[in-house]
Amino acid sequence: MALLSLTRVWQRMIAVPALALLLITMTMPLTVFAQSAAEYEPDTLLAIVSKDSKPDEIKEALNKVSASMVNDYDLGFLRMLKIKTASGKMDTTAQALNTDKLFHGIQRNWHFSWAQVKPREGEQPAANDPLFPDQWHLFKLNLPASWKVSTPTGEYIAVLDSGCAHVQEMRGKMTAGVATLPKTSYLTDDAPNGGHGTKVATIAAARTNNAKQIAGVNPWAYIYPIKIGNASGTDDEQIILGLAQLIKSGASIGLIGVGAAPSGWTMLNDPIVYGMLGIYREQGGILFAPAGNASMAIKSNLDPNLILVSATDQNGQLTNFSNYGKAIWFGAPGVGIQAIDSSGQTVLINGTSASAAIVAGIASLVWCNNPKMTSTEVLNIMKNSASGKGQHNDQTGYGIIDVQAAVAQVTKPTGGRR
Repeated sequence: MALLSLTRVWQRMIAVPALALLLITMTMPLTVFAQSAAEYEPDTLLAIVSKDSKPDEIKEALNKVSASMVNDYDLGFLRMLKIKTASGKMDTTAQALNTDKLFHGIQRNWHFSWAQVKPREGEQPAANDPLFPDQWHLFKLNLPASWKVSTPTGEYIAVLDSGCAHVQEMRGKMTAGVATLPKTSYLTDDAPNGGHGTKVATIAAARTNNAKQIAGVNPWAYIYPIKIGNASGTDDEQIILGLAQLIKSGASIGLIGVGAAPSGWTMLNDPIVYGMLGIYREQGGILFAPAGNASMAIKSNLDPNLILVSATDQNGQLTNFSNYGKAIWFGAPGVGIQAIDSSGQTVLINGTSASAAIVAGIASLVWCNNPKMTSTEVLNIMKNSASGKGQHNDQTGYGIIDVQAAVAQVTKPTGGRR
Protein backbone atom coordinates (compact mmCIF):
# COMPACT_ATOMS: atom_id res chain seq x y z
CA MET A 1 0.00 0.00 0.00
CA ALA A 2 1.35 3.41 -0.91
CA LEU A 3 2.61 5.68 1.83
CA LEU A 4 0.31 8.58 1.05
CA SER A 5 -2.79 6.36 1.08
CA LEU A 6 -2.33 5.64 4.79
CA THR A 7 -1.11 8.92 6.21
CA ARG A 8 -2.17 12.53 6.10
CA VAL A 9 -1.95 13.69 2.49
CA TRP A 10 0.01 16.90 2.48
CA GLN A 11 0.50 19.10 -0.51
CA ARG A 12 4.28 18.80 -0.66
CA MET A 13 4.92 21.50 -3.25
CA ILE A 14 7.05 24.15 -1.57
CA ALA A 15 4.94 27.20 -0.85
CA VAL A 16 6.37 30.66 -1.42
CA PRO A 17 6.52 31.52 2.33
CA ALA A 18 8.45 28.32 3.10
CA LEU A 19 10.96 28.89 0.30
CA ALA A 20 11.36 32.51 1.39
CA LEU A 21 12.06 31.31 4.93
CA LEU A 22 14.77 28.99 3.65
CA LEU A 23 16.46 31.67 1.56
CA ILE A 24 16.36 34.21 4.40
CA THR A 25 17.84 31.63 6.78
CA MET A 26 20.62 30.68 4.39
CA THR A 27 21.66 34.21 3.50
CA MET A 28 22.46 35.06 7.12
CA PRO A 29 26.13 35.95 7.68
CA LEU A 30 28.40 32.94 7.87
CA THR A 31 29.62 32.17 11.37
CA VAL A 32 32.98 30.44 11.69
CA PHE A 33 33.49 28.35 14.84
CA ALA A 34 36.75 26.90 16.10
CA GLN A 35 36.00 23.16 16.01
CA SER A 36 37.94 19.94 15.64
CA ALA A 37 38.73 19.22 11.98
CA ALA A 38 37.77 15.58 12.59
CA GLU A 39 34.13 16.69 12.96
CA TYR A 40 33.75 17.83 9.34
CA GLU A 41 35.00 16.91 5.89
CA PRO A 42 38.14 19.02 5.30
CA ASP A 43 38.32 21.51 2.44
CA THR A 44 34.69 20.81 1.54
CA LEU A 45 31.62 23.05 1.43
CA LEU A 46 27.93 22.57 0.69
CA ALA A 47 26.10 25.37 -1.11
CA ILE A 48 22.60 26.15 -2.35
CA VAL A 49 22.50 27.83 -5.77
CA SER A 50 19.71 29.18 -7.94
CA LYS A 51 18.11 26.40 -9.99
CA ASP A 52 18.52 28.44 -13.16
CA SER A 53 22.24 29.11 -12.58
CA LYS A 54 24.24 28.31 -15.69
CA PRO A 55 27.17 25.85 -15.50
CA ASP A 56 29.59 28.42 -16.90
CA GLU A 57 28.57 30.96 -14.24
CA ILE A 58 29.13 28.46 -11.43
CA LYS A 59 32.46 27.32 -12.89
CA GLU A 60 33.66 30.90 -13.21
CA ALA A 61 32.67 31.75 -9.63
CA LEU A 62 34.44 28.67 -8.29
CA ASN A 63 37.56 29.28 -10.40
CA LYS A 64 37.88 32.73 -8.82
CA VAL A 65 38.38 31.10 -5.42
CA SER A 66 40.39 28.09 -6.69
CA ALA A 67 37.54 25.69 -5.92
CA SER A 68 35.78 22.98 -7.94
CA MET A 69 32.39 21.25 -7.96
CA VAL A 70 32.29 17.63 -6.77
CA ASN A 71 28.53 16.94 -6.92
CA ASP A 72 25.47 18.76 -8.24
CA TYR A 73 22.20 17.67 -6.57
CA ASP A 74 18.72 18.49 -7.86
CA LEU A 75 16.52 18.21 -4.75
CA GLY A 76 13.33 18.94 -6.69
CA PHE A 77 12.72 22.32 -5.10
CA LEU A 78 16.36 23.28 -4.46
CA ARG A 79 19.76 22.75 -6.04
CA MET A 80 22.78 21.91 -3.88
CA LEU A 81 26.47 21.74 -4.80
CA LYS A 82 29.27 19.92 -3.04
CA ILE A 83 32.43 22.00 -3.47
CA LYS A 84 36.12 21.16 -2.98
CA THR A 85 38.24 24.12 -1.88
CA ALA A 86 41.98 24.68 -2.00
CA SER A 87 43.80 23.07 0.92
CA GLY A 88 43.36 25.08 4.12
CA LYS A 89 41.14 27.67 2.38
CA MET A 90 37.72 26.40 3.40
CA ASP A 91 36.68 29.33 5.60
CA THR A 92 38.01 32.07 3.32
CA THR A 93 36.36 30.37 0.32
CA ALA A 94 33.05 30.19 2.20
CA GLN A 95 33.22 33.86 3.07
CA ALA A 96 33.98 34.80 -0.54
CA LEU A 97 31.18 32.67 -2.00
CA ASN A 98 28.77 33.97 0.61
CA THR A 99 28.95 37.40 -1.08
CA ASP A 100 28.28 35.99 -4.57
CA LYS A 101 24.65 36.36 -5.73
CA LEU A 102 24.71 32.85 -7.24
CA PHE A 103 24.95 31.25 -3.80
CA HIS A 104 22.11 31.35 -1.25
CA GLY A 105 23.71 29.35 1.53
CA ILE A 106 27.15 28.02 2.42
CA GLN A 107 28.15 25.58 5.16
CA ARG A 108 30.68 22.93 6.12
CA ASN A 109 29.92 19.23 5.67
CA TRP A 110 29.72 18.21 9.33
CA HIS A 111 30.06 14.54 10.28
CA PHE A 112 27.76 12.89 12.83
CA SER A 113 27.92 9.49 14.51
CA TRP A 114 24.86 7.42 15.36
CA ALA A 115 23.68 8.45 18.82
CA GLN A 116 24.09 5.24 20.76
CA VAL A 117 26.28 4.53 23.75
CA LYS A 118 28.46 1.50 24.40
CA PRO A 119 26.31 -1.64 24.08
CA ARG A 120 25.24 -3.29 27.31
CA GLU A 121 27.21 -6.47 27.85
CA GLY A 122 27.93 -6.87 24.15
CA GLU A 123 24.22 -6.50 23.33
CA GLN A 124 23.35 -9.99 24.54
CA PRO A 125 19.93 -11.17 23.32
CA ALA A 126 17.24 -11.15 25.98
CA ALA A 127 14.92 -14.09 26.65
CA ASN A 128 12.91 -15.44 23.72
CA ASP A 129 9.60 -15.20 25.56
CA PRO A 130 7.41 -12.09 25.10
CA LEU A 131 9.17 -9.19 26.81
CA PHE A 132 6.31 -6.77 27.30
CA PRO A 133 6.42 -7.08 31.14
CA ASP A 134 10.11 -6.15 31.08
CA GLN A 135 9.64 -2.97 29.03
CA TRP A 136 9.73 -0.61 31.99
CA HIS A 137 9.54 2.51 29.87
CA LEU A 138 6.06 1.60 28.58
CA PHE A 139 4.68 1.52 32.13
CA LYS A 140 6.66 4.55 33.27
CA LEU A 141 4.95 6.61 30.55
CA ASN A 142 1.46 5.12 31.03
CA LEU A 143 1.46 3.75 27.49
CA PRO A 144 -0.61 0.57 28.05
CA ALA A 145 -3.37 2.67 29.62
CA SER A 146 -3.24 5.07 26.65
CA TRP A 147 -3.67 2.19 24.18
CA LYS A 148 -6.96 1.18 25.85
CA VAL A 149 -8.52 4.59 25.21
CA SER A 150 -7.02 5.20 21.77
CA THR A 151 -9.10 5.02 18.60
CA PRO A 152 -6.28 5.65 16.16
CA THR A 153 -5.62 5.54 12.47
CA GLY A 154 -2.17 4.72 11.10
CA GLU A 155 0.51 7.41 11.05
CA TYR A 156 3.90 7.12 9.37
CA ILE A 157 7.19 7.84 11.11
CA ALA A 158 9.98 8.53 8.62
CA VAL A 159 13.22 7.18 10.12
CA LEU A 160 16.34 8.92 8.78
CA ASP A 161 19.06 6.60 9.94
CA SER A 162 21.41 3.74 9.01
CA GLY A 163 18.66 1.71 7.33
CA CYS A 164 15.98 -0.60 8.68
CA ALA A 165 16.20 -4.37 8.31
CA HIS A 166 13.00 -6.27 7.50
CA VAL A 167 12.92 -8.09 10.84
CA GLN A 168 9.95 -10.01 12.20
CA GLU A 169 8.66 -7.08 14.28
CA MET A 170 8.62 -4.84 11.18
CA ARG A 171 6.60 -7.18 8.95
CA GLY A 172 3.55 -5.33 7.71
CA LYS A 173 4.80 -2.20 9.48
CA MET A 174 7.18 -0.72 6.91
CA THR A 175 6.69 0.84 3.50
CA ALA A 176 9.25 0.85 0.69
CA GLY A 177 11.96 3.32 1.61
CA VAL A 178 14.91 5.06 -0.01
CA ALA A 179 18.69 5.34 0.41
CA THR A 180 20.60 8.56 -0.26
CA LEU A 181 23.94 6.78 -0.68
CA PRO A 182 24.52 5.20 -4.10
CA LYS A 183 24.47 1.41 -4.46
CA THR A 184 22.93 0.87 -1.02
CA SER A 185 19.54 -0.38 0.16
CA TYR A 186 17.33 1.08 2.85
CA LEU A 187 16.93 -2.51 4.11
CA THR A 188 20.67 -2.71 4.94
CA ASP A 189 21.31 -1.47 8.47
CA ASP A 190 25.11 -1.52 8.71
CA ALA A 191 25.70 0.64 11.78
CA PRO A 192 28.00 -1.02 14.33
CA ASN A 193 26.80 -3.37 17.09
CA GLY A 194 23.73 -4.73 15.34
CA GLY A 195 22.62 -1.63 13.52
CA HIS A 196 20.90 1.54 14.65
CA GLY A 197 17.91 2.39 12.45
CA THR A 198 16.29 -1.00 13.06
CA LYS A 199 16.53 -0.53 16.81
CA VAL A 200 14.91 2.90 16.90
CA ALA A 201 12.21 1.85 14.41
CA THR A 202 11.22 -1.15 16.54
CA ILE A 203 11.23 0.90 19.75
CA ALA A 204 8.79 3.33 18.17
CA ALA A 205 6.57 0.98 16.18
CA ALA A 206 7.23 -2.74 16.67
CA ARG A 207 4.27 -5.04 16.11
CA THR A 208 2.32 -5.36 19.33
CA ASN A 209 0.04 -8.00 20.82
CA ASN A 210 1.43 -10.64 18.44
CA ALA A 211 3.08 -12.87 21.07
CA LYS A 212 6.51 -12.01 19.62
CA GLN A 213 9.45 -10.23 21.23
CA ILE A 214 8.55 -6.63 22.20
CA ALA A 215 5.80 -4.01 22.01
CA GLY A 216 6.29 -0.72 20.18
CA VAL A 217 5.34 2.66 21.65
CA ASN A 218 2.66 3.12 18.99
CA PRO A 219 1.19 -0.21 17.85
CA TRP A 220 -0.59 1.53 14.96
CA ALA A 221 2.39 3.41 13.51
CA TYR A 222 4.17 2.53 10.25
CA ILE A 223 7.81 3.17 9.35
CA TYR A 224 9.15 4.87 6.23
CA PRO A 225 12.93 4.22 6.21
CA ILE A 226 15.30 6.79 4.71
CA LYS A 227 18.88 5.49 4.83
CA ILE A 228 21.26 8.45 5.17
CA GLY A 229 24.50 6.79 6.27
CA ASN A 230 26.49 3.64 6.89
CA ALA A 231 28.76 2.05 9.49
CA SER A 232 30.86 5.21 9.87
CA GLY A 233 27.89 7.50 10.47
CA THR A 234 26.59 10.26 8.23
CA ASP A 235 27.26 13.88 7.30
CA ASP A 236 25.35 17.01 6.36
CA GLU A 237 25.46 16.11 2.66
CA GLN A 238 23.48 12.91 3.28
CA ILE A 239 21.29 14.56 5.93
CA ILE A 240 20.22 17.24 3.45
CA LEU A 241 19.44 14.61 0.80
CA GLY A 242 17.46 12.68 3.41
CA LEU A 243 15.55 15.76 4.52
CA ALA A 244 14.61 16.41 0.89
CA GLN A 245 13.10 12.90 0.79
CA LEU A 246 11.34 13.54 4.10
CA ILE A 247 9.79 16.77 2.82
CA LYS A 248 8.44 14.98 -0.26
CA SER A 249 7.35 11.81 1.56
CA GLY A 250 4.07 12.84 3.18
CA ALA A 251 5.17 11.53 6.60
CA SER A 252 3.92 13.77 9.38
CA ILE A 253 6.63 12.69 11.83
CA GLY A 254 10.37 12.32 11.26
CA LEU A 255 12.98 10.69 13.47
CA ILE A 256 16.66 11.21 12.74
CA GLY A 257 19.34 9.13 14.44
CA VAL A 258 22.08 11.71 15.02
CA GLY A 259 22.58 14.07 17.93
CA ALA A 260 25.16 16.72 18.70
CA ALA A 261 28.71 16.49 17.40
CA PRO A 262 31.46 16.14 20.07
CA SER A 263 31.84 19.92 20.25
CA GLY A 264 28.13 20.44 20.96
CA TRP A 265 27.39 21.45 17.37
CA THR A 266 23.90 20.42 16.18
CA MET A 267 21.92 20.52 12.95
CA LEU A 268 20.29 23.73 14.21
CA ASN A 269 23.65 25.49 13.70
CA ASP A 270 24.01 24.58 10.00
CA PRO A 271 22.33 27.12 7.69
CA ILE A 272 21.36 24.80 4.82
CA VAL A 273 20.22 21.99 7.12
CA TYR A 274 18.33 24.50 9.26
CA GLY A 275 16.56 25.82 6.19
CA MET A 276 15.46 22.28 5.26
CA LEU A 277 14.23 21.72 8.83
CA GLY A 278 12.21 24.92 8.51
CA ILE A 279 10.58 23.77 5.28
CA TYR A 280 9.52 20.48 6.87
CA ARG A 281 8.00 22.28 9.84
CA GLU A 282 6.28 24.81 7.55
CA GLN A 283 4.73 21.86 5.72
CA GLY A 284 3.28 20.64 9.02
CA GLY A 285 5.82 18.03 10.14
CA ILE A 286 7.62 17.39 13.44
CA LEU A 287 11.20 16.09 13.42
CA PHE A 288 12.61 14.38 16.53
CA ALA A 289 16.29 13.81 17.28
CA PRO A 290 18.46 12.51 20.13
CA ALA A 291 20.32 15.06 22.21
CA GLY A 292 23.49 12.96 22.05
CA ASN A 293 25.48 10.95 24.58
CA ALA A 294 28.54 13.00 25.55
CA SER A 295 27.40 14.38 28.94
CA MET A 296 27.73 17.96 27.74
CA ALA A 297 25.76 21.12 27.06
CA ILE A 298 24.76 21.47 23.42
CA LYS A 299 25.24 24.77 21.61
CA SER A 300 21.70 25.46 20.40
CA ASN A 301 18.55 27.09 21.71
CA LEU A 302 15.03 25.68 21.94
CA ASP A 303 13.66 25.53 18.40
CA PRO A 304 10.46 23.93 17.00
CA ASN A 305 12.34 22.93 13.83
CA LEU A 306 14.08 20.11 15.74
CA ILE A 307 12.66 18.41 18.82
CA LEU A 308 15.71 17.24 20.79
CA VAL A 309 15.19 14.56 23.45
CA SER A 310 17.41 13.77 26.44
CA ALA A 311 17.68 10.40 28.21
CA THR A 312 16.34 9.67 31.69
CA ASP A 313 16.69 6.69 34.03
CA GLN A 314 14.09 4.65 35.94
CA ASN A 315 13.85 7.44 38.53
CA GLY A 316 13.11 10.10 35.93
CA GLN A 317 16.55 11.70 36.33
CA LEU A 318 18.92 12.70 33.53
CA THR A 319 21.34 9.84 32.80
CA ASN A 320 25.07 10.28 33.29
CA PHE A 321 25.65 10.12 29.51
CA SER A 322 22.88 12.35 28.14
CA ASN A 323 23.56 15.77 26.67
CA TYR A 324 21.51 18.67 28.01
CA GLY A 325 20.88 22.35 27.35
CA LYS A 326 18.34 24.97 26.34
CA ALA A 327 17.50 23.09 23.12
CA ILE A 328 16.01 20.06 24.92
CA TRP A 329 12.26 19.67 24.43
CA PHE A 330 11.55 16.49 26.39
CA GLY A 331 13.20 13.79 28.45
CA ALA A 332 12.36 10.10 28.00
CA PRO A 333 13.64 6.72 29.20
CA GLY A 334 17.03 5.87 27.72
CA VAL A 335 18.43 3.06 29.89
CA GLY A 336 17.80 -0.65 29.39
CA ILE A 337 15.36 -0.18 26.53
CA GLN A 338 14.24 -3.32 24.67
CA ALA A 339 14.79 -3.15 20.90
CA ILE A 340 15.31 -5.43 17.90
CA ASP A 341 18.68 -5.31 16.13
CA SER A 342 19.35 -5.80 12.43
CA SER A 343 19.68 -9.58 12.85
CA GLY A 344 16.26 -9.83 14.48
CA GLN A 345 17.61 -10.40 18.02
CA THR A 346 16.08 -8.70 21.05
CA VAL A 347 18.66 -6.47 22.74
CA LEU A 348 18.88 -3.95 25.56
CA ILE A 349 20.22 -0.53 24.59
CA ASN A 350 21.12 2.73 26.30
CA GLY A 351 21.18 6.13 24.64
CA THR A 352 19.28 9.23 23.65
CA SER A 353 18.40 7.57 20.32
CA ALA A 354 16.10 5.25 22.27
CA SER A 355 14.64 8.30 24.05
CA ALA A 356 13.99 10.16 20.79
CA ALA A 357 12.36 7.05 19.27
CA ILE A 358 10.05 6.79 22.27
CA VAL A 359 8.96 10.43 22.01
CA ALA A 360 8.47 10.18 18.23
CA GLY A 361 6.27 7.16 18.87
CA ILE A 362 4.31 9.12 21.48
CA ALA A 363 3.77 11.99 19.03
CA SER A 364 2.48 9.59 16.38
CA LEU A 365 0.12 7.99 18.92
CA VAL A 366 -1.28 11.37 19.97
CA TRP A 367 -1.60 12.50 16.37
CA CYS A 368 -3.27 9.39 15.03
CA ASN A 369 -6.06 9.79 17.59
CA ASN A 370 -6.99 12.94 15.67
CA PRO A 371 -5.21 13.34 12.30
CA LYS A 372 -6.87 16.74 11.83
CA MET A 373 -4.64 18.33 14.48
CA THR A 374 -1.75 20.58 13.49
CA SER A 375 1.84 19.93 14.54
CA THR A 376 1.59 22.87 16.96
CA GLU A 377 -1.47 21.33 18.62
CA VAL A 378 0.31 17.97 18.96
CA LEU A 379 3.38 19.56 20.57
CA ASN A 380 1.22 21.62 22.92
CA ILE A 381 -0.59 18.49 24.11
CA MET A 382 2.76 16.80 24.72
CA LYS A 383 4.04 19.83 26.66
CA ASN A 384 0.88 20.15 28.74
CA SER A 385 0.96 16.46 29.71
CA ALA A 386 4.65 16.42 30.64
CA SER A 387 6.04 16.44 34.18
CA GLY A 388 7.33 20.02 33.93
CA LYS A 389 3.75 21.35 33.90
CA GLY A 390 4.62 23.92 31.25
CA GLN A 391 7.97 24.91 32.78
CA HIS A 392 11.24 24.27 30.93
CA ASN A 393 14.63 23.17 32.25
CA ASP A 394 17.94 22.35 30.60
CA GLN A 395 17.94 18.65 31.56
CA THR A 396 14.57 17.25 30.47
CA GLY A 397 13.04 20.25 28.72
CA TYR A 398 9.30 20.33 29.40
CA GLY A 399 9.66 17.01 31.21
CA ILE A 400 8.65 13.37 30.80
CA ILE A 401 5.32 12.83 29.04
CA ASP A 402 2.36 11.04 30.65
CA VAL A 403 0.93 9.47 27.50
CA GLN A 404 -2.41 8.55 29.06
CA ALA A 405 -2.89 12.21 30.00
CA ALA A 406 -1.79 13.29 26.51
CA VAL A 407 -4.27 11.05 24.71
CA ALA A 408 -7.01 12.21 27.08
CA GLN A 409 -6.45 15.79 25.90
CA VAL A 410 -7.06 14.88 22.25
CA THR A 411 -10.41 16.02 20.90
CA LYS A 412 -11.76 13.19 18.79
CA PRO A 413 -12.16 14.16 15.12
CA THR A 414 -15.40 14.42 13.18
CA GLY A 415 -15.51 13.66 9.47
CA GLY A 416 -12.50 12.59 7.41
CA ARG A 417 -8.80 13.33 7.64
CA ARG A 418 -7.67 16.86 7.00
